[in-house]
Amino acid sequence: MDRKGFQIAVNFLVVIILSLVLFGAGMVIFTKIIDKGTDFQAKITDRMQEQLNAAMDDGSVIVVQPQRVNGKRGKSVLFTVGFWNEFPNEYNFKVVVSDKDGLSGAMNYFTDPYPDTQPNQRQHALISIDIPKNSVSGQYAFDVEVQYKGDATNPPANWERYDKPKRIYVVVP
Repeated sequence: MDRKGFQIAVNFLVVIILSLVLFGAGMVIFTKIIDKGTDFQAKITDRMQEQLNAAMDDGSVIVVQPQRVNGKRGKSVLFTVGFWNEFPNEYNFKVVVSDKDGLSGAMNYFTDPYPDTQPNQRQHALISIDIPKNSVSGQYAFDVEVQYKGDATNPPANWERYDKPKRIYVVVP
C-alpha cells in the first residue's frame, strides 16, 4: 500500500471535518446574533417602561413616547405607549394605530392585546412603523388610540375609546 496516498487522504479528511466544525460554529454564532437583534427590537426595555411610568405619574391615562421620530426610507421607527386602567373593574384593552396621511399602507405595528387588566394596572406597548423605500419626504401623522371593552357582566361589550387619541409623527427627510 502506498503510504503517501493514504496520508494525503487522511489529511484531506481532517481538513474537511475541521471545515464543517468551523462552519457549524459560525452558523450558531450568526443565529444567536440575529436572535439578539430581533429580541432587542421587539421588546420594551426596563428603561422604556420606567420612562413611561414616570410620564404617567402625573395622572395621564395614556402616554406615547416619543411623539416625533425622524426615520429613513426602508427602515422602521419605534414608539412606546403606556396606559393604565383607571376603572374600578378589570377590562380588556388594545392599542389601535390609524394612518392619517396614507403612508402607502405600509404601517406595521407590534402590540399585544391586554386582557383582564386590573384596576390601576399599568400596561406598556411597542409600536413599530415601517417606512417604505419609495416614501416621499415629509411629515406623516398617525393617531394612537387605546380601546377597552368588558364582558357580559361588565359593560361595554363592544370596543370603545378609552381616552382621546394621541398623535405621533414620522418625519422622512
